[in-house]
Amino acid sequence: MQLQSEHTSTCWVFVRHSECIQVSTRELSVTIDGPHRTHDRYHFDCERDLQSFQMTLAEQLTERGWLLCASKSS
Repeated sequence: MQLQSEHTSTCWVFVRHSECIQVSTRELSVTIDGPHRTHDRYHFDCERDLQSFQMTLAEQLTERGWLLCASKSS
């Protein structure tokens, strides 16, 4: 019997003009790859904290003119 993880992987893509930010989650980590080769990684102790971070980030990006173009889960 194979057990499946309760965590999924997701990828959000935000675009503004010709720039792109990719926000990827896997397990309890978030990786942000942005314009100008920026790369940040965050790890969380629980799913609730990860989701709170994602929602705050998405709100901040859209307030700054970024448009969520794509989302993919696996």
